[in-house]
Amino acid sequence: PPESEIALSGVLEEDSAWRLAASPATANVSPAPVKKMIAAAQCPIHLARGEADALVTLEQLRGYDDASVDIAGAGHNTMVEKPEAVLKWVESKLR
Repeated sequence: PPESEIALSGVLEEDSAWRLAASPATANVSPAPVKKMIAAAQCPIHLARGEADALVTLEQLRGYDDASVDIAGAGHNTMVEKPEAVLKWVESKLR
């Protein structure tokens, strides 16, 4: 729930806006073991990114999934910025 201790510790109000309480630098601790995670998957893996994502390139994704795509008009938080486009892409993979 939004009023839970966990939720309240994860976001901060700053300058009349909300932001994550975590520093983006936490992602620099170590790289994610993507190859191991994909190898352990028990389902098909499909990858997409926002075309303006500064954290991962389409070429990097295609190293794991040749059919990876860019979602137009979005950055790293594609599922927040363009949820309809993400849903359309997911639905295309379910056919």
